[in-house]
Amino acid sequence: MNAPNDLGYLLQQAARQYRTRFAIELRPHKLTSQQAAVLMALATAPERALVPSAIAETIGADPATTTGLLQRLERDGWLASASNPGDGRSRLLRLTPTAEQIVPSLMRIAEGVSAGAGDALSADDLDTLVSLLGRLVEQEARG
Repeated sequence: MNAPNDLGYLLQQAARQYRTRFAIELRPHKLTSQQAAVLMALATAPERALVPSAIAETIGADPATTTGLLQRLERDGWLASASNPGDGRSRLLRLTPTAEQIVPSLMRIAEGVSAGAGDALSADDLDTLVSLLGRLVEQEARG
């Protein structure tokens, strides 16, 4: 069992608490945190369009899980797809006008949840934490 001062345990608990707060704040929009992550990823992507595999990578999700997520978002009118002119075998996904209108609110929610998560820390401590977590993520990405 993980001890309360174990790095892995604390990272999991902090992430769980963040996801829970984000999910609660998203309820009025009737979106899950993963759905919101997809919309925000597309809103910040170059040319505001991505192929499904890039969306999965960006949101840190399994490609198979992402496929169903994207299908539901498209079915519900949040996404539109078109053939990828750079590769006819794939499709590009874009936000619909409805999604474009809601993204600023989603970004504010995400920023607010992040700000609230840092309330227990001084600005310097928060900067240090973000820097250290960034280094951990980079190290894991390098394998």
